[in-house]
Amino acid sequence: MNQTEHTNKSGIFYGWWIVFACSIIALLSGASRFSFTMFFPTLLDDLGWTRATLGFGLTLHMWVYAVTVIVAGYFVDKYGARVIMCMGAVIIIIGLSLTSTMTRVWQFYLYYGVILAIGVALSFMVPILGTVRKWFIKKAGLALAFTNVGAGLGGAIMAVCIPTMILSYGWRNAWLYIGFFCGIVIIVLAGIIIRKDPESVGLLPDGISNPNNEIEVNESDQNQSGNIEEIWTLSEALKTRTFWFLLMGGAISAIPAIGVIGHIANWGVDIARAINMTAADAMGYIKLAVFLSAISNMLGAMVGGPLSDRFGRKLIICAGFAANSVVFLFVVQISSLIGVIVAAVLMGFFGGLVGPAWGAYLGDIFGRHALAIIFSLMIFAIGIIGGTGSVIFGWIYDVGGSYAWAWIFSSACSAITCVLYMFTRKEVKKTAEGVI
Repeated sequence: MNQTEHTNKSGIFYGWWIVFACSIIALLSGASRFSFTMFFPTLLDDLGWTRATLGFGLTLHMWVYAVTVIVAGYFVDKYGARVIMCMGAVIIIIGLSLTSTMTRVWQFYLYYGVILAIGVALSFMVPILGTVRKWFIKKAGLALAFTNVGAGLGGAIMAVCIPTMILSYGWRNAWLYIGFFCGIVIIVLAGIIIRKDPESVGLLPDGISNPNNEIEVNESDQNQSGNIEEIWTLSEALKTRTFWFLLMGGAISAIPAIGVIGHIANWGVDIARAINMTAADAMGYIKLAVFLSAISNMLGAMVGGPLSDRFGRKLIICAGFAANSVVFLFVVQISSLIGVIVAAVLMGFFGGLVGPAWGAYLGDIFGRHALAIIFSLMIFAIGIIGGTGSVIFGWIYDVGGSYAWAWIFSSACSAITCVLYMFTRKEVKKTAEGVI
């Protein structure tokens, strides 16, 4: 049966419907996790716990998430993401419903740190990136950029909605409502739209029609000599230097990323108090900072994805991390809420610049065959090592009464990551005929 017989009646390649669904799922599953950012100041006041104590909840969440994504990656490669995403959505509902009832630290760690983490692992990052990247090769950067827009938009919506929901319903009911809404919509989208890969429905990546069943790959920054997609197994990828450089770089860069997500609202409140402004008065600035950070993250993704398709993944990735290293040093000097907004916008943009290029880069190097499980090992390292960011930021503040050293540490992490990625390359392997 030829490729044209499977083309959507609207003339739109079905992969773009996959991108649409994954973008919304990324928005909702990411929002279920990162809603914590906007709840953090309220939890400090209402429960009286320390920043390190609450920050460890996010760290534990990342650790459990990191372990679970390995299982998710295996099943996504073998069976596709649809059922996995639906299971994750059900667990998200359970996790946030229980989190809304917590009164003790151990309950927070179990409900948010463990149960919700499992749900997010089954519906976020690895299932999403693994699925979208399997549907696109030449346009992978653009496709993943649109997917990242969903994750960024989730942060923007949470920044605007959560403070209002907390005031209207209380933080417990707000978390309960978020859990049910996110979970139900994910189930509907995953069940109706998500499919394993283009070959499973008689198509080819990017919607191309190729009678020889060969896929041309754009490797502008890798100087690839052939035009046949390479098929790497996990064991082969593990033997390459590039895999470990990518893994270490991703893990190190995630430390400040998770730290910022967990503490940006508290940092804004601290600056407000230093200039004799109440936390309530400062919340408008903080909401705007988080909202604009999410919007700039989306803009960065929309710039970085297409640029990586045209000029090369590694160039865009290294540029993003180098720029963020400079931004973190700038953040140390900030003493106004306007500065918080500016810093949030810059961190969001350069983080967004890297996101789609990173996901596409892994596919460029290792192909699509075992991509989800390769993604999952990367995310495992990001979760285990990068997940410490929240508790590290909290500990630095609790010990020193300031986030200054946290920002300096973050600058060093981004610089190290940039250097590691500079030494990655297209690995040499015998090409395989055809694709799976």
